[in-house]
Amino acid sequence: MCGLYNTPEDAYYTWQRLDVEQVSNNPLVYRGFPTADSAGATKGGYCSNMIGDPDVPRGTSSALRSPLLGATGHSCMITFYSFFQGLRVSRDQTLLTVGVQDGARKKKFLEVTRGNSQRHWTKVAVNVGNWHAGVQFYFESSTPNVTIDDIRYEDCHPSSSVTSKSVTCDFEAPESCSWYHENHADDYDWVLGSGRRSAGPQEFPQGDHTSGRGSYTYVTSTPGNPSQVSEPTARLVSARQGPTRNEGRCFTFYYYMARLTTGKLQVLLSTDNGTIDTVWTRSGPGEPGWNAASFNIRSSSDFQIIFEASMKASGDSVMAIDDITFDDKPCFILPTCTFEQGSCGWHLQGWEVIAGRQAKISKSDHTLSEADGHFASLKAPPGTIALPQVQVPEGETRCLKFWYYVAQTRAEVLRVARVFSSKEDTLWTIHGEDTAGTQWTSASVNIPGDSESFSLSFIGKKSNLATSVVRVDDIYFSDHACPRPGSCTFEDDTCDWRNVGAVPWVQTTGMQRIPGAEPSQDHTTSTALGRYMLMDSEKRAVGGVAVLESGLLHYAPTSCLAFYYYMAGEEGSDTTLSVDYVVHNNVVQHVRDIIGNQGPAWQLYRQRVQDLPTSYNIRLTGSLGIRNQLDIAIDDIVVHEKDCQNDAFIPAAVLQHNTTEWDCSFDHDLCNWKGESWIIRSGNTAARTGRGPTMDSRMQTSQGRYAYYSSEHESKSNALASPPLKPSKTPYCIEFWYFLFSLDPVQLQVSVGTDQQARVIWLQREAAERIWRRASATYLKKDDSTDHIIIEAPRKPADVAIDDVRVSNTGTCKHPVGSLCDFEGDGLCGYEVRPLQGTYMTRVSASVLTSPEVPKGDHTFGSKEGHYMVVTANDSIGAVGQ
Repeated sequence: MCGLYNTPEDAYYTWQRLDVEQVSNNPLVYRGFPTADSAGATKGGYCSNMIGDPDVPRGTSSALRSPLLGATGHSCMITFYSFFQGLRVSRDQTLLTVGVQDGARKKKFLEVTRGNSQRHWTKVAVNVGNWHAGVQFYFESSTPNVTIDDIRYEDCHPSSSVTSKSVTCDFEAPESCSWYHENHADDYDWVLGSGRRSAGPQEFPQGDHTSGRGSYTYVTSTPGNPSQVSEPTARLVSARQGPTRNEGRCFTFYYYMARLTTGKLQVLLSTDNGTIDTVWTRSGPGEPGWNAASFNIRSSSDFQIIFEASMKASGDSVMAIDDITFDDKPCFILPTCTFEQGSCGWHLQGWEVIAGRQAKISKSDHTLSEADGHFASLKAPPGTIALPQVQVPEGETRCLKFWYYVAQTRAEVLRVARVFSSKEDTLWTIHGEDTAGTQWTSASVNIPGDSESFSLSFIGKKSNLATSVVRVDDIYFSDHACPRPGSCTFEDDTCDWRNVGAVPWVQTTGMQRIPGAEPSQDHTTSTALGRYMLMDSEKRAVGGVAVLESGLLHYAPTSCLAFYYYMAGEEGSDTTLSVDYVVHNNVVQHVRDIIGNQGPAWQLYRQRVQDLPTSYNIRLTGSLGIRNQLDIAIDDIVVHEKDCQNDAFIPAAVLQHNTTEWDCSFDHDLCNWKGESWIIRSGNTAARTGRGPTMDSRMQTSQGRYAYYSSEHESKSNALASPPLKPSKTPYCIEFWYFLFSLDPVQLQVSVGTDQQARVIWLQREAAERIWRRASATYLKKDDSTDHIIIEAPRKPADVAIDDVRVSNTGTCKHPVGSLCDFEGDGLCGYEVRPLQGTYMTRVSASVLTSPEVPKGDHTFGSKEGHYMVVTANDSIGAVGQ
């Protein structure tokens, strides 16, 4: 037994060595046992969990323990082979547990269930991490016929350092992952598991995030845990990583928190200089399904990344992690600036980005509601937070959404303004004495377009008192107009609606809910990707009332409230949805109660209310009741001024992500674009099929969708064509995101014209990385010809996807701060050209140059259509110009 032994020795089931020849010669006695060892030898041996002492109580079992071992290093890994053929057990029953015994303390590393067992020898790898001398590893099973072989300890010496493994990990092949258990004074275990699991009231994922059938790592609370610590923790530590570049590296993962989870999941950064900083955190209760997290990690010294889960010792908490990615490049610029990774391109003057713990009062941000969360705080008034060179086409409107915290005195003022070169246009103002109190409050401001670019600015003032604060967090500058006050589709955020009850309303999608849960689609988009607000009946364990409250409204004295709700389930339920109008937390009008099952469909609520005060809030209150509790869902809230509309209700607040006839986010279809070989695909589908990007470009989630070129389509056309362009005095800005990967030389190109004749305005041959990239080009259309934008996929084997196309006649495209400048559609990317000692720099393309001394193609495309900068003496560039 190689030094391994049973403890206790007198159990009903004990681990015993079997000789393969003995098994082969007695097939009736050893039915279902392997007839060869893990190496395929017919004269070898292995170890099986079998009946040992039939005289002791049935069901008792021994653990197979190693001898006392020496100290191990972070890279220590146990590998072995397992075999489970012929076992009659339930799908979610645990067959085998692997862990460590440290005195009286046991720690699990792996649980193998029937759901992921195989009827052949399967190699299993378990990262066990660093441990002091004197511990024992163990194998434990209460199921007969569980068989193991060829146990090895790899890279376990304290000085071992493994560089071939990756922080990027989907837990399908743990031997290639560099995540290890920390020998930390914790009380919970990160365990490698898979599939749907049952553990009493604890709620596990329905499957892993990668494919729904693979593995993930999880940690659970243990009711009655003897620990003296109020919130025990569990740590999972990465291998040591080298310093990053200044812009950082993008760290992405998917996490699951059960709806009854209490506690916190954190990502810590431990550097070689001795610091441990929190870089990300989320607190329970959790939201349905797997959720994505993505942020940049920056360090000037060697570091390790730590997942730390903390939970109360009594409870039904479950947290899980899957699909960790650590890119060499920084993350995409996200649409919402949370200030967790800096100022996101906003220029701060007189403001600073600080963590809540650095503040003297109200030590939490809005994003995380944590002291470790960050926000922008006014430091030296008057101060400005500015987004420079904003371009909104004249006649169009964009919505600026943000959260603010302003102390309640006359000294505090926060304004939003458009700042032009010669004037300032104030669009929104709040004085401290007009705020709702010492709390984060949301605001939405419509930003009108103009023929001139401007700086979009937050301007703050305050006194020098310690209690005088002005703060801003979670800034979102959208591509559509704001909904009316009180109106919301919940597609992007919760608008001005907020939770004020003991049980939260959760923003979710049908895709995130467990199979069979209703509603499976939202009302706005009628898809499983659309969002709505949910009061989950599973929350009854932590309270029975959820209150969703609007921002302050001023539709008076008459107003109309309309929204859609979903309440379906068993008859006899006393679950109730109530509608109230309140002033300073006091109900001034109780309008209606909706009780019990209303049928399996979205139902319209519409009610005209009179005699309203000048300012009030609307509250939608869900009460579970005690009989046959139902889920309650809400979507598409619209508040009308004065009377209700007489015609059929159409949500006036529906967000139009596609503001021109050429725009398309590909969330539902190809919009107005045509392409016989182009299909709508989601990241989930790509993960299952192994073709295409596993997330979209805009939401960066596996549920997100995009346009994918299907080379298997029977059509011979590889083109995706837009509606015809219209004549314009200014050039069209064409922006899009593309995904291009191939092992062969390929080319993705964009042209403008017709099927018979088109001019190439953009192309790309770089296809070595599986990442989304932004692209832009400009085109001036002067005549009435029927020209289309044509995106042509390569005809050779390649993964090609397009997402988030934006087309408008704004001239040069706006260059995202911090992104690559290729001198194409973004022009000079915000740079200015200034003459210096008789020399000039000019943006040109090789197609208009005849000099043999200049490149015949640019670096971006490698073609004469691409642009680059040329240094010239005086005006020797001649007639080319700029």
